[in-house]
Amino acid sequence: MAPLETRARSCRKRVLSTFRHVAATIGDQQFGRPRLADDDQPGALPISYVRRLWPIVRQILDMNHVPVRRRPLAIGMAIELAFAIDEQRIDPLLAAQVVTECAVPMAKIDPRKIP
Repeated sequence: MAPLETRARSCRKRVLSTFRHVAATIGDQQFGRPRLADDDQPGALPISYVRRLWPIVRQILDMNHVPVRRRPLAIGMAIELAFAIDEQRIDPLLAAQVVTECAVPMAKIDPRKIP
C-alpha cells in the first residue's frame, strides 16, 4: 500500500473514532474535551471559543450572505487558510486531528443556544 493511502486510511480511522467518541459522550463530562496530547491541547475548551467567537463568525457569514448549508464549508476553508498562513508550521495530520477533535463535538451544539 502506498504511503498516501496508508495516511488516508489512518485519518479515516481517526475521524470515525472521533465521531464514535462524541456520540458516546453526549451529556457526559468528557463531551467536548479533545483527546489530544497535553502539549497539543488548545488553550481552552472548544466550547469557550465557540461562545466567544460564534457571534462574530455568524455576523461575518451573514454579512457575506453565506447560506446556512454552505457555512461548514466556509468555516473549514477559513481554518485551512489559517493553518496555511501560520508562520509556525504544524504537521498537517496533527492539524486535522486538532480540528476534528474540537469541531465534531461543537457541531452537535445548536447554534441558536450559543449566548
